[in-house]
Amino acid sequence: MRQLGRGLLVCWRMLYPLLIYEVISSLAATAGLMLLPMFARTADLSATARQDLYLRWQVPLTAFGAIVAAIPLGLLYRNMRRERTIRGKWVFDGDQDFRGEEDFHGNQDCCQNRKAPFYYVVLLGFTACLFGNSLVYLLPLPTDGFAQVSAALYAPPPWEQALCMGVLIPLAEELVFRGLGYGRLREDTGPLAAALISSIYFGLFHANVLQAVYAAILGVLLALLYEWYDSLTAPYMMHMMANLTSVWVTNTLTGALLRTFPLLALLLTVLCGILSIRILLRIREECKHDETVIHSDTLL
Repeated sequence: MRQLGRGLLVCWRMLYPLLIYEVISSLAATAGLMLLPMFARTADLSATARQDLYLRWQVPLTAFGAIVAAIPLGLLYRNMRRERTIRGKWVFDGDQDFRGEEDFHGNQDCCQNRKAPFYYVVLLGFTACLFGNSLVYLLPLPTDGFAQVSAALYAPPPWEQALCMGVLIPLAEELVFRGLGYGRLREDTGPLAAALISSIYFGLFHANVLQAVYAAILGVLLALLYEWYDSLTAPYMMHMMANLTSVWVTNTLTGALLRTFPLLALLLTVLCGILSIRILLRIREECKHDETVIHSDTLL
């Protein structure tokens, strides 16, 4: 009974940030959706015209809802960071660099925090996105549901796609799946299980097989970055770069070439996979000093 109760508590701690996100973002997006016909520049408000209008504005409205939801989620995350004690060693207070902080026993200047440069993270987002996109083109995955989602995602102009999917939406998703999701799971299950569970959870959130596989792969890397940097900044930057790269791939000939020439997709998968691993190992090495001090049971 105690194990069942603990399991339910873990599930709840993982699910409630997503529930908050879904409820608040849906309400905000619905409010915007109801106002759309009032600002439409056309007199044609037939069912077909309304459907086209909603399709055109679905991504901006989703981004608007995500930013509204990010406000309470950010407050919850900040509160968690202030109050959390990891393994009885460190009490974190926000996304600080911990330079000259006291350790658990009150010793001053216990470590000098050193992180890998963020350009590694940005580069990892680029290579990981190309790896994931190329891989899903090669795998015999069902595309049911993806065509409809893709039509909505890429209906706005490219600059809106980049702003909404590349900058705004990843902020809320990182708060849900890494900050409050992985962050809470890590306390209950440890880093490895938390990374695997949160990445699968992140994949299922996308609700179609093609995106789920890609998002699950990306989710593992994002969890690693959150673990090593102990901050949302690194996973957010990688997530942002990956989404921007995906927008670029879709809106250029790159996506068409990958779909048309499987050999090209295979070569890009291998090349970007190798590059992603090398960059990941480089980041791990640069953050090694911090991990041995802050997270004694770190990943890898």
